[in-house]
Amino acid sequence: MSPHATGCQREPTDHRRKMAITPEYKELVAEAEAVVEAYSPEEAVELTDEDGVHFVDVREIYELAAGMVRGGIHAPMGRLETHLDPNSPHYKDKFDNAAELVFYCATGSRSALAARRAQQLGLERVAHLEGGFSAWVVTGGPTQVFDAPERT
Repeated sequence: MSPHATGCQREPTDHRRKMAITPEYKELVAEAEAVVEAYSPEEAVELTDEDGVHFVDVREIYELAAGMVRGGIHAPMGRLETHLDPNSPHYKDKFDNAAELVFYCATGSRSALAARRAQQLGLERVAHLEGGFSAWVVTGGPTQVFDAPERT
């Protein structure tokens, strides 16, 4: 039933307005950053050739056109738990030999949340990249083009 049929009217919605980041989101990020180890881009670059260190890209697929950390594993935030759980059909077997997971996103906020979530799932050696992929690029960290999987 339309609001007009009942005599009620809704406030008009301005669909052009951008949703602002709320203090609650910032608070969640701050809480995650307080308990998750963070690597500066310079420190993280030193880890790129370390055995067992995997960089996990939690950005959405449309963000990967800018490239990704060389050797990175794409596991977007919306499916993170399914990619980390060995009992899930979406588990990424590249995590089998992981000694440490370094999460990153575009600017560092989502990666802090992802690393915290991984801790909550029982993973111990997790960290995130301060400043995200944008800071990685500025630092001159090695990158690669995202190789999208073929759809069948």
